[in-house]
Parts: sequence; structure tokens; C-alpha cells
Amino acid sequence: MRMRAGLIPGLLFVFLLASSNCTSNLHSLEGRIFFSVREDFVNDYSAGLPHILLEMRTEKIYGCCNNRLISEIVRSGSFIAVNLKGVLFPEICLTALGPATSRDFLDLPEGVYSLNFQQWSVPDRYTLTVKKDAIEITPMLSTFTAPEYTEFWRYPENSFAYYCGTLTQTAWICDDFAAHLLGEIDLEEFHFPDTGEICYPPSGRGHYYDSPPRYFKYKKEQDFDLAGELLRAYAERLIIPNQGTTIGIRNWKNQSYFSF
Repeated sequence: MRMRAGLIPGLLFVFLLASSNCTSNLHSLEGRIFFSVREDFVNDYSAGLPHILLEMRTEKIYGCCNNRLISEIVRSGSFIAVNLKGVLFPEICLTALGPATSRDFLDLPEGVYSLNFQQWSVPDRYTLTVKKDAIEITPMLSTFTAPEYTEFWRYPENSFAYYCGTLTQTAWICDDFAAHLLGEIDLEEFHFPDTGEICYPPSGRGHYYDSPPRYFKYKKEQDFDLAGELLRAYAERLIIPNQGTTIGIRNWKNQSYFSF
């Protein structure tokens, strides 16, 4: 369908007006920008393969916790430019203290990249190395940005994390169910290095006893579902409802099973 020429100036005016309204709430950046490059999922409830993303937050704390950090990300081959624009104040303020934040997913295969943050005339520069098992950030010139960490351990394929929290007198349950899993499924326990940030969430809190997370690899997809069935049966047999015990497993595709 052909658009009539007389409509173009009117539509252009509406577009410019909308753009002006959007940028009118854009405020200059104050303080440093903290960032991380890691693997994560679209949200807490989405299952699927993890993706590499760039997360940023402002050093400045605002009165609205839903302020957005606005940037433009341009990638050309192994060069990634992050042009920082400012902070967008929302029309509706969620009144809780917090930084302005952003999350942008990056389609990055394994390789070495130049990661630049542009705010003033001289950019901050980093070398970003994406490996099969880890993501590394090496500062080259850093003035107004800072990485949250310089090493991130990615999700190993066919892996899951095991969490357990309970009462002090029933702490034996944590090791008991782990031994039950190892006895029923062909699993390999592994450990992440002591340095860097781990992809899986840390251990839960709020129990009298919280066991450190344990990590396992399985042979095939059905093994994780079997682990979930074993957890369900174990909970029905040994875990008294509302006694303060929680056992959970979460795998590399953001799929989870819990004892409740």
C-alpha cells in the first residue's frame, strides 16, 4: 500500500514529539559504571540454553529502583562499543533505593574481543575473552567503569547444582540424599575453581543449617528428570512438611526440582 505524501510530515512530527518526550527524562550519568559479562537466562522462569549478557549498574543510588541505564551497543567483528547515553527516569517510580541498571544479551561465540565503553572523548578499554568454560575481562584503560569481577565460570553442559537447607538436628539429610542420587544415577561430582564468579546461584539462606552447594554432571537429559523423581519420592518418604527442610536441584538450562 502506498502512503500518501501529505501524511509524512504529520507522522514525522509525531515521531519527533515522541522522541523528545523520551529523551526529556534522560539524565546525565554521575559516578562510575559497574559492569559484568556473564551467562544468564531471559528471566528466572525461562528454561533453555544460557546466553552471554552485559549487565551494568550505576554507582549512584537513586530514589527509584527502576531507573534504566541507557546505552547503545555496536559490534563490528571482534570490536564491541558501548556508548553510554544516560539514566532514564521512569514515569512511575518504584520507591525503593537502587542504582540504574541495564541488561543486554550479546551473541558472542568463543574468541577474543575488544570491549570499549564510551562516555567522554577517551573510552575505557578492556579485552574480553570468551572461552568454552569461562569469560575473562582484562582491563586496558579504566577510568569511569569497573568490572564486578574479571573471571566468570560458565554453565558446564549437562550439569546441575544441588542445594539443601534444614534444621541442625536433621543436617544428615543433605549428605544422605546426595548419596542416594549418586547411588541411583551415573553422576560425576565436580568443583569450580576457587577464583572468579560461579554461574550457579549461591547456597540458600534462612535455615539453621545450609549445606554448601554441590555440583554434578550427568550423562543424558533423562538423568536430570530422574533426579527430580528421586527427590519427590525422597521428600514424601523422609521430609516432614513445614519442618524447615528444603532440597533443590537446578540445571544448566534453568530447570529446577524442589522438595516442596
